[in-house]
Amino acid sequence: MLGKLLGEAMTESSETFHDNAPAEAIRDESGLVLSQFNVINKVLRNAGKIEYPTESSCLAIGNTVSVTFNGSPIVANFFVTGYTRQVVTNNLIGLSQDTEIISAGTPLGLCLLEKKVGDEVKLELPSRRPQDLTIVGIGAVTLNELV
Repeated sequence: MLGKLLGEAMTESSETFHDNAPAEAIRDESGLVLSQFNVINKVLRNAGKIEYPTESSCLAIGNTVSVTFNGSPIVANFFVTGYTRQVVTNNLIGLSQDTEIISAGTPLGLCLLEKKVGDEVKLELPSRRPQDLTIVGIGAVTLNELV
């Protein structure tokens, strides 16, 4: 498609390529498309199948987790996705609206992975004071919720 547009832009003008703004815009757009293709291609080459956990003894990708912050009685609920969360929504997988979706690659996700109920962890972020988290529950998402 971009090649055809570039060919049309080049034949419409008797001016030089340097002065042809439409051709330059198409060339720039084709470079952007190629760059995006290379990123997607790299992700697909390195992709692997994730087995969603059916048991919930340790927190893993695909689990829900309930935590308290700094000893507060208020419980926060999270669903841990892989390293990208763009395609996951609460409605898509049947989560309640009070469940936040987090990526395993976030600071919160990284500090919670492989922990068990009752574990206490410290979340340290550069711009905030450290948070003490207590894991009060871990759950598995069933396949019915994923379909």
